[in-house]
Amino acid sequence: AACVDIEYLNLGATRMSSMDSVALQLGKSCPNLKAVDLWRSNVSQNGLVALSECKELVEIDLGWSIVLNNLSTIDHFVKSCKKLKKVFLTTCRESDPTLINSIATNLPDLEQLDLLGSSSLSVECIETLFKKCGKLKLVDLSFCRYFTEEVVDTLRKSYTHIDIKRSFQD
Repeated sequence: AACVDIEYLNLGATRMSSMDSVALQLGKSCPNLKAVDLWRSNVSQNGLVALSECKELVEIDLGWSIVLNNLSTIDHFVKSCKKLKKVFLTTCRESDPTLINSIATNLPDLEQLDLLGSSSLSVECIETLFKKCGKLKLVDLSFCRYFTEEVVDTLRKSYTHIDIKRSFQD
């Protein structure tokens, strides 16, 4: 049965053994889904591929999810869901310039990106993101290895329209 009326769904921290089955059904049956929270869920790359059928998505939270270890799946997802405005990739330790470039290229309406704990990001790839995503308002770079206080201060001065978050770290 189609779930055409479901627009917002919070499945965050849901410990279901069949989260991919749920994602498959959402991809097949919820064409109007606008936001899904999968924070700390056990959705895999198969589930994210199924969710890429939800073309109306404007927000997704994949923070602390297993799927974050497969960058090609996330790349496919952002190429399929071009209306995304808010993307949460908290602790996507494998984030790299290729993924950030894909986000920058495929998500022109992006307003918010959470990259907290992404250890492989370079300053150059973030500057590319800032230049390509003109609607970007908020980026969280907390606990990202190469983003010292000095680097973030320089970025803040250059990109005054973007609120760049950086939690205290030594």
